[in-house]
Parts: sequence; structure tokens; C-alpha cells
Amino acid sequence: MSERPGPEDTGKKAKESYSMHKALEQDRSEADAKKAETDAVIKRMSKDPGWFMRGESVRHDAKAKEANDAADAHLWRAEQDKNEHLDEYIAEAKKGAEKAGHSINLSGSGVVEHEMGGERPFKSRGAGIIFHIRSTGELMFFLRDDKPGIPFPNMPDIIGGHLEGNETPEQTARREISEELSNKDTGEPFVAGQVNHFKTFVDDRPGEHNIFVAELDEKPNIATNEGQGLIFLTPEDARSTEFAFGYGQVVNEYLDSVEQKPNPS
Repeated sequence: MSERPGPEDTGKKAKESYSMHKALEQDRSEADAKKAETDAVIKRMSKDPGWFMRGESVRHDAKAKEANDAADAHLWRAEQDKNEHLDEYIAEAKKGAEKAGHSINLSGSGVVEHEMGGERPFKSRGAGIIFHIRSTGELMFFLRDDKPGIPFPNMPDIIGGHLEGNETPEQTARREISEELSNKDTGEPFVAGQVNHFKTFVDDRPGEHNIFVAELDEKPNIATNEGQGLIFLTPEDARSTEFAFGYGQVVNEYLDSVEQKPNPS
């Protein structure tokens, strides 16, 4: 005849039973949450079949951007290492240009403005667009990622990028805009209308920067896959903001040119 379980055995089995019950409840709760998430996705896809693919595209672009940022960081650090004797290089370049009858003027901010014909051995060539919103007077830029190792983290920057192949600076600026900006309602790439060349300058790497301006009637309903997002600055805020790559100088020069324009009668 088997012995009746004592109070100690009964308590142990009760605890085991309770633990199994709680585990089952947890599993059921997680299953219900996953089902609700799946139902929400199916419902969204039935209303907007392209939504899921756009999300996959955004995730793919984010991974590509992360890899590109890492590559930029390595290139930037390599350039810093190579530029140990940059001052001597610029001095020699200035002497050579003056002998050839050209000029290189060093501004107080360290930006090298050039008035030279022919090719220059630039380490990089880029182009970007300053967007000016007529209705509000604001300027549109993007805020760079706040990541260690990248140049100028968490700083405002002009939207643009590097020249590729045989592109002209304007072609580069337009391509970069269509790749980095999209309409929030349709998901389609944003297309800049008329763009006007404002200034080309050379920094102390030396790298060539081609800056364009596009005026928009109203603030656009767009998003960016670049950096932390778009930012809109009043002229006063833009003048007091420190920009990546020393762009504060060119932003101030553009605002000066706007203020000097005669008011339409």
C-alpha cells in the first residue's frame, strides 16, 4: 500500500503546477501579441500593398547608410593621418599658382577660395543644395548622425554628396537629393526644381565643394534617410549655428546675398 504524500510533497507539487501554469500563460500572452502584430501587418498590407516593400527598402537603405558612414569615418581618419604636412602643401600650391598668374586667397576661417583655371588635384569633390523656404524664410538642412568615429557628428549639414563618374556638380546635387529625400505621402523621390549655383570653394584637405540654392514656395512634406532628420533654421538661427565642414561661412554669405537683393515692387 502506497504512502500518502506528506505536506512537504504536496506543497512541492503545487509550486511546480503553479510554475507550469504561469509559463503557459506567458507563452499564450506572447503568442497573442505576435498574432496581433501579424494581423496588423496583414491589415496594413491589404490597404497599402506597397507599404511592406517600402519598409524593407528603408531597412536596406539604413544598413547601406551605416556601412557608408563607417567607410567615410575610415577615409576621414586616413586623411587626417596623411595631412600632417598640409600647411606646407598649401603654401607650395599658393606659390605655384601665383607664379602661373593665378591666386589662392586664404580666408579667416581657413577656407581656401580659388580663382584658378584647369584641373586641381582635389582629394574629394562634392555638391549640395541649400533649400530656402520662401513662405517662412527658413533654410532646410539635415542633422548628421551622432555616432563616434564619423566626421562632425550631431551637426547640421548641407544635403548633398560626392561626385561620381563623369557627373557635373549639378547632376550630383540632384542625384543626392532624389536618393536622400522622399515625399512622405507617396514615398516617391523628391525632385528639386530649379537650382542655381551659388559658390564653389575649396577646403584645406583640399576638397572642392559646389554649393547650389533651390527656393521652395512652401515647406515640403518630405523625409530623409540621411542622418537624424531634416532641420529648418531661421536666418538668425542659421547665422549662429556651427555647421559641419565649415559650411557656416557659405550659409552666411548666402544670407548676405538675400538681404542685399532689392525688394520686388
